[in-house]
Amino acid sequence: IVLRNIIDNAIKFTHEGGSITIAAHVHENQAELVIRDNGIGINKTALDTIFNSGRETRQKDTSGRMSTGLGLELCRIMTEKNEGELYIESEEGKGTTVRILFELVKN
Repeated sequence: IVLRNIIDNAIKFTHEGGSITIAAHVHENQAELVIRDNGIGINKTALDTIFNSGRETRQKDTSGRMSTGLGLELCRIMTEKNEGELYIESEEGKGTTVRILFELVKN
């Protein structure tokens, strides 16, 4: 569900002809999924409030529809419930990178 939502966001916020890449890496005892797009990015105000529970973040996608940021908050909650970590880096006008990290073997 988390991966589907993040990919759906990448599609909604990337202009036609844009680029979305999905990669997986293993670093020692962690698996990392990286979803990167060259879309419209997330403005700084929205990015700062995405993970503040209960705070809506409004931003238009490439079709002009409003997004509230609730999907990304749910992704964070689901990732944390599975003992993972979710990181978002974004620059308005340049795109967004989402990293999901999970421990491979419990110590």
